[in-house]
Amino acid sequence: MRETALVTGYGRIGQEMTARLCALGMFVIVCARSEEQMRMAHAAGRIPCPLAQIAAACRQADVIVNTIPAHVLGDAALAATARDTPIIELASAPTGWKCRRRSSWGCRSAWRAACRGGMRRWTRGSAV
Repeated sequence: MRETALVTGYGRIGQEMTARLCALGMFVIVCARSEEQMRMAHAAGRIPCPLAQIAAACRQADVIVNTIPAHVLGDAALAATARDTPIIELASAPTGWKCRRRSSWGCRSAWRAACRGGMRRWTRGSAV
């Protein structure tokens, strides 16, 4: 059975992450803010999911990668996530979830702050 990755956001970093995860043989779900991003994800062979259904996508994910600089992983999404599901945070502040809340549940997470614009892209790239 293939592992499932959930990538939130389908901008530059989200597109790069999904390409790499697919190359590793993972089934990739993309939660995006806009219809255009979801259409682009679908055209690239990813499974699009509206942000309104992020909790259902979290329930299916073996790994979650956030690239949206907003709190998109709320209480319902985190509650639906299995405790052993790693969350990789690649977004700039504000990040996609409140790490203190997730950590208090005994969950694993990796936080790698992104930089604004094109500055120091190696920071985000090295996390990918």
